[in-house]
Amino acid sequence: MTGTQHVRSSKIINRVKNNTDFQRYNLLNKQSKLSIPSSRITPTAKEIKAGVMKRYFAKKTNDSSSAVFEISKGYFQSSPLYDYAGISWSIAGPKSQVERYNRFQINLASKTIPSILKLLSPFDMYRKNESANPKESVLERLNIKDPSELTALEFFAQNRTKPKKSSKSKSKSKKKSLGGAGDSYRSTAASTAGSSGGSSGGSSGGSSGGSSGGSSGGGY
Repeated sequence: MTGTQHVRSSKIINRVKNNTDFQRYNLLNKQSKLSIPSSRITPTAKEIKAGVMKRYFAKKTNDSSSAVFEISKGYFQSSPLYDYAGISWSIAGPKSQVERYNRFQINLASKTIPSILKLLSPFDMYRKNESANPKESVLERLNIKDPSELTALEFFAQNRTKPKKSSKSKSKSKKKSLGGAGDSYRSTAASTAGSSGGSSGGSSGGSSGGSSGGSSGGGY
């Protein structure tokens, strides 16, 4: 305003050109953004065709309890107050390959942001391949991996069968059963013979004793 004091006759003075000193300072010393918004990124038509897309994530550096969130490419590395992770993400193809590739990317990002392991799933934004051949479709529905994509451990685990008993073990068990039956038969025969001997011995003794006694008594 004009004048040293505000009076009715004072007039407002408007700047015609140039910026104020404060505006000039801000132009020369652009400050980084202190906060960045989260975004839910969807793949473009080009990325869908390629089967791969780029994803970006951020987490506050000075707050260990803060959540990880996804951001757009424009906000990646835009503020010094955040930790960042950028990854390549598979969204199409055989499920086993997609899972293997995305797990590798998640583990890679966890070196910068460990809690990202709790956020991402390997099949996030996965798109089923409509042009897959019938064999791949059947294997996918049955949740069976293609043998050509299996590791050695996965192959043996998938094709593992219960071991059959060998003929040797069968013959051994048969011999054991026959041996047991023979022992049982011998013990039964022995007990029968013992009882027969005892009864015949008793009757012989009784009859001999009776005859002896009778003859002795008669002679007397």
